[in-house]
Amino acid sequence: MSYDIDLNTVSLDKKEFALFLICRGDFIFPLATTILSLLDSTPSFNDDIIIATGGDKYFNPHYKNILKEIYPNIVFTEYTDEFISNSLQKTNLVTNRILTLYSRYFAFDFLDVYRQILILDTDILVNNDISQFKELYGCGFAARKTTITLDNRFMSQLRHDILDFKKLYVLNTGVLYIDDTIPIRSQQLLANHQLYSSLKTKEKTKAGMEENIICISLYEYSTHFTDLSYLYHSYPTTADCDSAIIIHTKELAKFWNSAILNFAFPKWNIYFNQWKNIISKEANKGKLSISDIPKINLSNEYFNFPLESWKIISIFSREQRWQKFWKNVNLYCSYIYPIDISNRLKQRSFFIKELNLGLTVTISSPKSFTFIFKNDLDDYDLKRLFMSLQKSFKGVANADTVQFTIQDEKLENIFREINRFISTL
Repeated sequence: MSYDIDLNTVSLDKKEFALFLICRGDFIFPLATTILSLLDSTPSFNDDIIIATGGDKYFNPHYKNILKEIYPNIVFTEYTDEFISNSLQKTNLVTNRILTLYSRYFAFDFLDVYRQILILDTDILVNNDISQFKELYGCGFAARKTTITLDNRFMSQLRHDILDFKKLYVLNTGVLYIDDTIPIRSQQLLANHQLYSSLKTKEKTKAGMEENIICISLYEYSTHFTDLSYLYHSYPTTADCDSAIIIHTKELAKFWNSAILNFAFPKWNIYFNQWKNIISKEANKGKLSISDIPKINLSNEYFNFPLESWKIISIFSREQRWQKFWKNVNLYCSYIYPIDISNRLKQRSFFIKELNLGLTVTISSPKSFTFIFKNDLDDYDLKRLFMSLQKSFKGVANADTVQFTIQDEKLENIFREINRFISTL
């Protein structure tokens, strides 16, 4: 990978790499699970982890000792509400936004100490070796590009004499790589905050204003940019997310409040339970109270399927249409098993064990599925089933297949019919 920059001009006196994490108020267990997943997925990791907090008002000082016992190379830095408010000149502050989140602006100042910094949200799972981000050095910054333009997000209120915002896409800064080949520091970000933070965004926008300001500033002050691939930054709905370095939850569904995600990604549960055990021991010693032990009670019976089959189930849990499909299977026909874990979101393969019958299901429209049953055996009962399915669902049948399309709201009908047929054998 090459870049239009002389890397020899960069100082070699700096530390190589650091992670920058934020602890939102006293919301510490996602921070802990992020660190535990990092250490598990990257055993060779020995770089600094910078943790920005809102000060002792939000962050129990005893947690600092616990985290440093887990990993010694942690640097704590405090950005109190008063400091943030004064830095932003007390203007355009969103009242329901935790001010600590604005400490992202000051992460850029650490580029005077580190050559590379990876800024991460904590609603993530570090799934593979994070040191692969070090290979990006020289690109300036790297982030996942969304499908929304800046012009669209800000409803054409931006100054087009600076940048052509119609051609620039919003970045997901939840996983943001920066290095010291870009000239941006907190000074530029604070200046842009004054310039742009009063602009209204579309109501559906989930990103905070500080993320929008960082996005604008990166485009304005840097000529380098790398669009992170799914290998680096994936979502739970990404087809091949099991191979990704970082799996990042979206919008309101998180590993800790979504039964689907909690079940589909048991690795996160492992790290959560590790942290829970650590806190329980500290509570037993009298150093923390019982109330400090995080409580998450999400059912592992969400899909009524063995936990060891999570990789199959996770495919269904990552796409809304397949969620509905699989819930209908569980409710009305327990004989259908998935056999295809290829992550093709439009098509799935199944096997009906009791009938030795293959089934392919395709999402054929926004509101319908197409079923194809294939009979490789010259079986009288299957022919009888095919005739029944053809009649009930107006399908097309021949000697060894029957095909029909059915609306989502009628899915239960097909599963009830299969279940009823098997019960008569």
